[in-house]
Amino acid sequence: MYPDKALILEKLTAKPFRRRIVCTTETDSTNTLAKKLACEGAISGTVVIAARQTNGRGRNGRTWYSDDEGSLCMSFFTRPETDLRIMPAYSMCLANAVVAAMRAFGADCKIKWPNDIIAGGKKLCGILSEGSISGYHALLICGIGVNVNTHFAKSSMDYTSVSPDADFSYEQAATSLFDLTGKRHVREYVAAQILNETAKAFSELASGGLSRQAEVYAQNSCVLGHEVNVYAPDGVYSGKACGFDSLGRIVVRTEQGERIFDSGDVSLRLIDFRS
Repeated sequence: MYPDKALILEKLTAKPFRRRIVCTTETDSTNTLAKKLACEGAISGTVVIAARQTNGRGRNGRTWYSDDEGSLCMSFFTRPETDLRIMPAYSMCLANAVVAAMRAFGADCKIKWPNDIIAGGKKLCGILSEGSISGYHALLICGIGVNVNTHFAKSSMDYTSVSPDADFSYEQAATSLFDLTGKRHVREYVAAQILNETAKAFSELASGGLSRQAEVYAQNSCVLGHEVNVYAPDGVYSGKACGFDSLGRIVVRTEQGERIFDSGDVSLRLIDFRS
């Protein structure tokens, strides 16, 4: 089903994202297409939405499942005019924005560091942010995949406690807005809500609200205060997730002392979603 730009604009109030919206039936990856448009000089804030991806990408080269009936596949790019040292914080702000958008549609969800949006132990949304800096100029490409109307079979599997290297099916680990709320949602409205919330979060960051966004990120976390395994590029570390720094990097208290991780994956050794 072809994405309807008119439906997006009906709910989209964020001016930075209203200037150019590219809708397509199919693309290999919305992030790849957004990057191509950026390199061709497209205006900052350009949004790309596809009904279907043939090669959707998640973090660390993982595949992001999508279908043309139930998935939202969206990317946008921006050229932030900000202190380049806080560029990593944009990923944190984007995760906060997606959580706020999902809650607006009735989904009780949280963030599994660094950028998986989780509901009931299963993955509802995936986020892939790719940034580059050339001289004094930055480019940020943000991809968001949301399971909107796909129906996934019920499973007792808890995605938050599974090692990133574990062998499991996407259907076991995923959930959707439909599964969580019992009703279908207009994907274009979901896209507009995410963009509206993103514009607010990015604006707050650019206006000096870094500490506030970090505070919200901690409130949205499903790992903070829990025993975790951190799968970092240089090995696996165990300890208690005791905080995040102002850029969204996780602070873990290990037997060797506190460590800050700026990349990797996390699985929880114990979690209570009621807390």
